Amino acid sequence: RSDAPGYGDRGAHADGLRLGDDTALGRVVSLLQGAEQSKTPVLKLIEQYAGLFLLLVLSVAGVTLFLTRDLYRAIAVLVVGCPGPFILAGPSAMVAALSVAARLGILIKKTKFLESLADVDTVVLDKTGTVTLGELRVVGCSSINGMNERELLSRAAQCARGSRHPVSRAIVQWARDAAVAINEQTGSVVESMGLGVRHESNGDVHFVGRRGWLEAEGFAVPADPEHPGALVWVAHRQTGPGAMTQQSVLGAVLLADEPRPEARLAIPALRALHVDRCALLTGDRQRVAAQIGAQLQVDDVIAEVLPEQKLNVVRREKEAGRVVAVVGDDINDSLALASGDVGIAMGA
Repeated sequence: RSDAPGYGDRGAHADGLRLGDDTALGRVVSLLQGAEQSKTPVLKLIEQYAGLFLLLVLSVAGVTLFLTRDLYRAIAVLVVGCPGPFILAGPSAMVAALSVAARLGILIKKTKFLESLADVDTVVLDKTGTVTLGELRVVGCSSINGMNERELLSRAAQCARGSRHPVSRAIVQWARDAAVAINEQTGSVVESMGLGVRHESNGDVHFVGRRGWLEAEGFAVPADPEHPGALVWVAHRQTGPGAMTQQSVLGAVLLADEPRPEARLAIPALRALHVDRCALLTGDRQRVAAQIGAQLQVDDVIAEVLPEQKLNVVRREKEAGRVVAVVGDDINDSLALASGDVGIAMGA
């Protein structure tokens, strides 16, 4: 079934079933077919000059026949100088590479990326879900003004239920594990990419997100609690009679994530492949990002950046003359992935 939010309606039945090219397998097949038909820059160059090369070979064969009067020598020149192997070698190698990659669970959109990978000297890594497990878990709450922890959790989950971000999923899972009721029927949920989620119902608006977003909304956010991991703030705004507005910050939800065990091995392996620079890119707080960066021994840590700022970071690296590969989970880093010379999206 493919009836999850975000899917299109093309080719869908009333019950949400999809057939043929509209299934996940059909889209994978289409992707592989498109990749096989794509051409690398070097292959395009070979095809461009193949016609001229053929004329050169025919000319040499004609001169050989004229000077030696030996037809077999002229035929030998044609056989040896035929441009066919040059034209066929490139596609054959690329199709073989695509087949091996597909067996390993790697889907390649265009073969030009295979050629670009050989020149990559800089790798920009997203943090959450890429070098970390991406399985954030809530480890506690820091409430303000004596608010009950379960009430704070209920309000946070009311917002988070409408988002697929790892932070939102962790909050909803925590609420369910704690048997906290989540009203999933009333109100509307709006997500601001890289910032947070808001839920509005009958004049009550709840926010769950990063400090800067809430401050831009007019909230006075207190100092962060002592916590080595990620955190998000929960706030409430209510519009009363006579357009009177009351708003307050209710508290913070504290989360934790762990680096992937294989990430510690990946960085040295990249350096062995002549990657000169590894940078960690995240929207998380500087303290959290620096801790993960130190564990992985990356060259640079760039924290507290929004999706469009991630794009600017990649552009600066390219403007410095570097060939950049961007690795992310394609949640808040799709712009950066698209702007890199090579974009690598981590699958589920």
